[in-house]
Formats: sequence, structure tokens, C-alpha cells
Amino acid sequence: AASAVALYPEAAGRVTEILFTPGQHVKRGQPLLRLDSEEEELNVQLARVRLEDARQQLERYERTVATGAVSATEVDRARTALSAARIELGRAELALRQRTLVAPFDGVIGIANVDVGDRVTESTLIATLDDRSSLLVDFEVPEAFAYGVRVGGEVTATTWALPGEQFAGTVAAIGSRIDPQTRTLRVRARFPNT
Repeated sequence: AASAVALYPEAAGRVTEILFTPGQHVKRGQPLLRLDSEEEELNVQLARVRLEDARQQLERYERTVATGAVSATEVDRARTALSAARIELGRAELALRQRTLVAPFDGVIGIANVDVGDRVTESTLIATLDDRSSLLVDFEVPEAFAYGVRVGGEVTATTWALPGEQFAGTVAAIGSRIDPQTRTLRVRARFPNT
């Protein structure tokens, strides 16, 4: 496949939703699985409250600094507290986003290895995702013929599954050196998968 990945969650937790069916074509960014997120949602709400409190505190200090009621040092501390509150909110929102597994690219998703209710960790394989819009074929070219290989060059392939049928593709990438043991150059061709 042009791209192929094994999908793992970014966080540990209990599976609450599986949002795909095996063999389904999914789009980049599409949610595929959700983990329980009540604690993370509460943390986001708490971080928003703290951010608003820090913003109000800074505004009060800035209004009164000219009168001498608040020192410039206190205003600086309030600015620092506001920045820290923004970072805290960002971290809470990130933790909440990590409770949803999304497709990293367009492709076809495989069979789920988990069910709703399962507890998963960051090392639990959820499913596989493959972009099969084109296929990549790696092969070796003998050193004597390496000079004629160029990116964009035409190649033809056959398969045992369809004897007698030929498939046209193009050279997508060329290795940077000749292998000293085999005296061959690694080449990758791309074939449209219509």
C-alpha cells in the first residue's frame, strides 16, 4: 500500500465507542474510536475557570497599578499566572483530544482488535489502516543497469495471481547507493490501483 499503519491509542482507558466497520473507507482526521473522557472533560472545565480567574486578576491589577495600589511586580506575577493558565488549558484540551483515535490519512480500515468496554493501553493494537489508492513495489536493479533508472521512468509488473496481465507504473524513488554485497540498486515503483 502507498501508506500502511497499525493504529494505537495515545492514552490508556476504557473503549466507549468504535466508530468504524471493517473494510470501511475513512478520511484523514475522521474519529475511529473514543475512550472514556469524563475526567479529561472536567479538567478542561477547571482549566477554563482558572484561565478566566487569572485574566480577571490581571485586568484588576492593570487598572490599579497607576494608583500605586498594586506594584509592577504583582502585575508581572499576574501576567505569568495568566500564561500558566493558558498552558494548563492547552494541556487539558490535549489530554481530552487524545481520548479519540483519528485516522492519520485516507484509507481502508481493517478489523477492530477491541470491543466497547475493553480497557486499552498505548500498546494495544486497535486496527490497521491502508491507503491502497496506489501500490508500491520495491525491487533491485543490477549495477550494470542502474545508470538507466530514473524517477518517473516507466516500469511494467506482472503478478502470479493474474498470469499474462501486465501493469504499468512509474519509478517513484531510487536508492542512494549500490549495495556492496549484492551489487544492486534498490528502486521503488508506484502502480495505480484502479
